[in-house]
Amino acid sequence: MSKEARDRKTLEDIYAAFFAGDFEKWMSYWDENSVIREAKTLPYGGDHKGADEIRALAEKMGGLYSEFKIDFEGIFGDDNKLVAIGICNCTGRSTGKSASFSFAEVWVFNNDKVVEVTPIYGDTALMNAIL
Repeated sequence: MSKEARDRKTLEDIYAAFFAGDFEKWMSYWDENSVIREAKTLPYGGDHKGADEIRALAEKMGGLYSEFKIDFEGIFGDDNKLVAIGICNCTGRSTGKSASFSFAEVWVFNNDKVVEVTPIYGDTALMNAIL
């Protein structure tokens, strides 16, 4: 199996664990060298490095959204990076407002662990408005 195929399987497993609500399985793909780079304009923006910071980020996001669903259009890439694209549908917990916007996530893996992920949202101002 090629590195791209292994990484694609890992990414599919990560998304499956996330959307099934299996937080501990989702966390098993991250380690102390993993980084999530969120848009700095969001309330949880900035770089989050290591399992503890990534756990805190996920918990913070869970507190802000009552719904966070992604409709995937595809996953593209090679041995170096994968890019998942789609439409994100979310609802702010405190406002009850909902929005849909395009997104992409750029993923880098090493030995079935996440090295780095950078989410790219189509409209962070809209995201902030529903939060």
